[in-house]
Amino acid sequence: MTIGSFDLKMRPVRIGFLVNPTKRESVNKAIRLNSILWGGMFNPLIPCYKKLSNNWEDSKSKHTTASKVIRGYIEGFDPDYLINVSEIASTSIEFNSNRIVNYSEIISSLDKDMTLNIGVSIFEVLEKFKHDEMRFVRRNEYKLLNPMLSSNYRLFLSSIFGDTEDYKKTIYDDILDGIDNIKEDVDINNYWTYFSQDYLYARRIGAFYLEQHLLGPVIFYMDATKVLDVIDYWNMRAAGLEVYPVAKQTKKEDGLIEACKKLIKKSFKPYHDFKTSFHRVSIIKSRNTTDRELTEFSNKLKIEPDPTEGPKYFLQRWYPRYWDEWARRNTQETIMPAYSKEKEIELQEGQTILRFKTLNPDFDLNKVHSINHRFAIEVNSRIYGNDELLAEVIPQGGDKIARTVGRISIDEWRISKTGPVYLSRYKDWTVHYEIPKAVNVMTAWFKEQGWDVNISPAGKIANQMITQLGGLWGIIHLKEEKLIKLLHELSNNGFINEHDFKGRISQITNSAEIRLSRDEYIKNLLEKEVFQLGVELKCPICTQRSWHSLKEVDSKVRCGSCLSDYKIQSIEMSDKKWAYKSFGTFGLPKQAYGAFGVLLTLNYLVKDNDERATTLLSFIAKKGNKDLEADLCLVTEKEYSDNATQELVFAECKTYNKFETKDIKRMSELAKEFPGSILVFSTLRGELTSTEKRLIKPLVNKGRRSWKAENTYNPVIILTGNELFSFGGAPHCWKNMPGKAGEIAESIVYIRSFSDIADATQQIYLDMKPYHEWREEQWRKRKKVN
Repeated sequence: MTIGSFDLKMRPVRIGFLVNPTKRESVNKAIRLNSILWGGMFNPLIPCYKKLSNNWEDSKSKHTTASKVIRGYIEGFDPDYLINVSEIASTSIEFNSNRIVNYSEIISSLDKDMTLNIGVSIFEVLEKFKHDEMRFVRRNEYKLLNPMLSSNYRLFLSSIFGDTEDYKKTIYDDILDGIDNIKEDVDINNYWTYFSQDYLYARRIGAFYLEQHLLGPVIFYMDATKVLDVIDYWNMRAAGLEVYPVAKQTKKEDGLIEACKKLIKKSFKPYHDFKTSFHRVSIIKSRNTTDRELTEFSNKLKIEPDPTEGPKYFLQRWYPRYWDEWARRNTQETIMPAYSKEKEIELQEGQTILRFKTLNPDFDLNKVHSINHRFAIEVNSRIYGNDELLAEVIPQGGDKIARTVGRISIDEWRISKTGPVYLSRYKDWTVHYEIPKAVNVMTAWFKEQGWDVNISPAGKIANQMITQLGGLWGIIHLKEEKLIKLLHELSNNGFINEHDFKGRISQITNSAEIRLSRDEYIKNLLEKEVFQLGVELKCPICTQRSWHSLKEVDSKVRCGSCLSDYKIQSIEMSDKKWAYKSFGTFGLPKQAYGAFGVLLTLNYLVKDNDERATTLLSFIAKKGNKDLEADLCLVTEKEYSDNATQELVFAECKTYNKFETKDIKRMSELAKEFPGSILVFSTLRGELTSTEKRLIKPLVNKGRRSWKAENTYNPVIILTGNELFSFGGAPHCWKNMPGKAGEIAESIVYIRSFSDIADATQQIYLDMKPYHEWREEQWRKRKKVN
């Protein structure tokens, strides 16, 4: 029965701005609009080059191209909408065309009712601010700054304070009438004096009622005349860094130097959870700053190292790579979204449709009839105990996948990298969310890739088995090889008498990992309807023995051999015995046997390794004249991680048969169509034959090649009965095993990813070198050739 919970997070609509990094007006337009958007400071400015500038990276890879940078920023910041204020063609951007909007379209209603056609304006936020501030005498706690920005370095100053020049009368004279504001001339020589939290100005007001997990602080040493440096400063702040911009054009730099020294000294303190580790401010070099300039600036600080802990700051000579997937995953160059509020909703037992009221902004939205989206709610589900395969992970995609979760209100849903996002038009709106079935989500995902999917008969049988077992957790009942063999025998031979049945079950429960008595184990199997209790009767006419369910046993039964009817009371007690028979899909001849390997593989990949998953069982996919086939397909992400990465997995599963050339060819086709996916060869046998190793190794070597984000093309996992019948994931399942498996279990405490499992199982079952050794060997070969 389905149980679980939903986490709801409300935030502003997130808009990405496509800007021309060589033109000030392009960037200035983006800053002006963000200055009047609630949450505007968290919207990224995406630099759209035709060809990357020479100073993009100090050691720019040849694979880093302008189009990849644009795509990387979009993937990293994951905007709900894009606004194009560059010269790049919107049709060239890999993004839902319905969510690429014109700048003029957003602001068209401003003059009429002071609202924006997408998102919430700060004018609506300011009404709430005024209401709160005018009720109490708290004017000494802050200073409402009305900055008069110098025309020199205007773009740089606007990125710090915001640009509301066209709306100052509305803000200060109309909405905030009665609240004193301070008019100050702000220029390149005094801008840092207003960094104190005592000052409020447009950009900060746009972040009211929002929280972001800030990293830092950091100092960004930059060129205030360079558009790219301004873009980079903006994006660091949008990504969640507490950034202090230091412009090298500042003439009166003594005050700025002192402010930086105070910041560094104040920030040099032990981390809350690690008292022996100290936080140090990073001084980050902009792309238009030389190493020499950075060093000269740091020398001016004249901050002595701590006698015991060493330097109080360090120099970072590269810009954070927010466009790079590897950097976002493996370094602190992460992107932290801003949220307003969140709420958890517990599902009632058996509930699959959720109806909830929108989480609302703390301020009133203007009472206008809006056909556009004002704010967003991210929906993250945690589903447990479901007796059918539901979508625990929603793969990122387009409208077809969105329809699986929002059939009633399709236009309001998008599928982001974090899962479903509801884009709300109104406050206090009732949202309908149906937990989609896994098969519907996966077939929609394949459809978006151009593939039509049909579930094979074997897939339908495996799916019904999961339902019989009560869901994925029920597969644990099959993690005994002796039980698998018993079920196989009964699917061919029919039934087994009570004495022999209990003897076979006793052999299973004698295992150290089974903590149930024989009778408790039998009770569980009967409740899951893996077996059915009945009566074995000897026909008085033909003397053949047959099995009859308890429902059949009445005053008269029919012999299955001679079709004679006879009364049970007419036969001797010695001809009546309790007996057991495999039941439902577990009793299907031959067909059920092949499903056991699929189910045990699914259990290992998901439950034994703490993964959430959306599953597709045994399918055939077609695109034109191409056919694909797999026993199992999964989209997974880590169960206990807020920044989990989704993985696509395909598996070829055997029970006790051997892998053949046709199996390798099938998996090779999947690898070709889905680079980056993980390939699994699974068997209930304890090892592979030399022929199987020879067949699989070329696919492993091909899959070990570098793909992107320092991932390999297609990591290959080998699973055998050693893993599938174990009650723990890697490396626990290899403990006490001889040879390489035991060595790996002793040397590794925790395996983080499927790629790590692939590396380990390739060493154990294919006698291959560890991946890092293989990679170094390949590098040496290439170096020798060059």
